[in-house]
Amino acid sequence: IVAPTVRLLHFEHLYPQRLESVFYTFSFFTKFDSLAYGCLAAILFNYWRSSVEKFCGRKLLAGCLGVLLALAPCYLPFHGRFQAGAFESLQAMGFSILLLQSILNPTRGLNRVLNWRWVAQIGVLSYSIYVWQQLFCGKGEIDFGIKDPWWVRFPLWIFVSLAAATCSYYLLEKPLLSLRAKFKAG
Repeated sequence: IVAPTVRLLHFEHLYPQRLESVFYTFSFFTKFDSLAYGCLAAILFNYWRSSVEKFCGRKLLAGCLGVLLALAPCYLPFHGRFQAGAFESLQAMGFSILLLQSILNPTRGLNRVLNWRWVAQIGVLSYSIYVWQQLFCGKGEIDFGIKDPWWVRFPLWIFVSLAAATCSYYLLEKPLLSLRAKFKAG
């Protein structure tokens, strides 16, 4: 309820100017409902798994609903307030449904692609990619008026980000997770 409301207030310019960073288009407060839908999907998966399995077992219903919701901004004729408030939430719902379906039906259709070794490896590295990628996607010229070095220009920054994420995962994240497991066990 909060994120769509913040998006609506931003659309209508009904916020104090000094709080513009809160209402900015890419602010956490305008986007966090996507995280909430992912959390809701995890809760449903853990506590109401049989109901989720039953829903996702209906191949056409779950798949079509997920795709329709994820693509809502592309085909819905609504604009203005509805678009500002609802489209991102609809997309998040759709992607959550598709995520649950891909977990529960890993060998069905396009879900098999997610189990390819290199795709699964990107999934393993996804948090590290999230943490490091912005540092390497060159925007110095735009943001600071300085020329970007060759290794942060597109498409090279993708490979540099993947290298940094891989190092971060294997040298930091994985050892720290092992250490946490030792403390939990002890």
